[in-house]
Amino acid sequence: GGAELGKALSEGKVPSLRSVKLGLPVREMLSAVCDGLCAGTSPPPLMRMQLFLHNDTDVVHGDPSHPILRLAEAIRSGRMFFLQKLSSDHACFDGATATLLGEALMHKKANLVFLEEISLEMPQIDVSAFFLDAMCARGGCLPSLRMLDLGGVSLNVDLSASLSTLISSGRLPSLSECQVSVDLNREDLVDAFEKSLMSPHSASLRRIQLYFSYLSANSLMQLTRFLLTCLASEYLTKLEVLEVKEIGENAGVLSLCEGIGKGKLVSLRELTLREVSFEFESEASALSAALEAEKVPRLSVLKIISASMTDNGLKVLTESWASRPPPPLEHLDFFHNTFTDKGAESLAEFFGSGSQRMPFLSKISLRENAIGEGGKAMLRKALPDVVDL
Repeated sequence: GGAELGKALSEGKVPSLRSVKLGLPVREMLSAVCDGLCAGTSPPPLMRMQLFLHNDTDVVHGDPSHPILRLAEAIRSGRMFFLQKLSSDHACFDGATATLLGEALMHKKANLVFLEEISLEMPQIDVSAFFLDAMCARGGCLPSLRMLDLGGVSLNVDLSASLSTLISSGRLPSLSECQVSVDLNREDLVDAFEKSLMSPHSASLRRIQLYFSYLSANSLMQLTRFLLTCLASEYLTKLEVLEVKEIGENAGVLSLCEGIGKGKLVSLRELTLREVSFEFESEASALSAALEAEKVPRLSVLKIISASMTDNGLKVLTESWASRPPPPLEHLDFFHNTFTDKGAESLAEFFGSGSQRMPFLSKISLRENAIGEGGKAMLRKALPDVVDL
């Protein structure tokens, strides 16, 4: 019945149909549905399709009759222009089928103007690379695509250049989420991603996750340049969520804070600094200077996680917030730092006497610190309904 279903949809047998959700195994049924979708030329005008592919281990990759090849042909023909979401579970693709699908999605005749999300499980890095390289090779555009998720491997450094090219070339003008691991030992990759964030086409981004890897002496210079340049981009004024992971050097942390404090991230509402070292007071001081209401006026969630922040660093933050207007924070997360009762005392004093500085705060998490029973008692008294120990 797959061919009949596809044909009925392509011929508009139900003209008022608006939403179709199909979950199909990667086998003959998928091929049959694609054949049916290509049979007619008048699908319901408002119909949008969400297609989920799940693996069938009986199918042999590389076979000319592989259903993914038939799907790619149907997309490339333009008969599936109504596709809104394409997703899959694991092991549906090999290098050849990933390449064909990537090329088809970006083919100009595909006309996928309604496609908003691609979520494909491609756990093998080489398969994901084939997919993104194929997308880059074509000159088409996905004007409505908001999310491109390849099962987490989009974080891999080998894929950064392809993703950067797609952004900076304007072929994903609505992309709102971006996950990239920046290999600071590869100047070409750093330049590529820097170019993409400095491009007007990055203005659609609402969420960026940056992971850094660096080994060489020169990589620290690359890091400071990248942070100071990209976080000051005039095209990131609509960015809402920023997550940065793994910066251990003092110069890198100071550059990160300086970049945040440039005042360009005026829409930022959530900032996560994970494994970013705040071991020294100079780093906490730089962070406090960046986290002022004037510079990040919409920041409501701040997470400083596994950052080695000390009691003294925490005191620097609270003293800064006591003397200068802090952002309208609602949630503070200091999971796994090195706070003791001394740090708890700083927080208790700040919120005990100056809680009006953060009138919207509803939760502060201090789990996995070294706060003793005395410090916990102080915090529970100062923040009875807010603190999570």
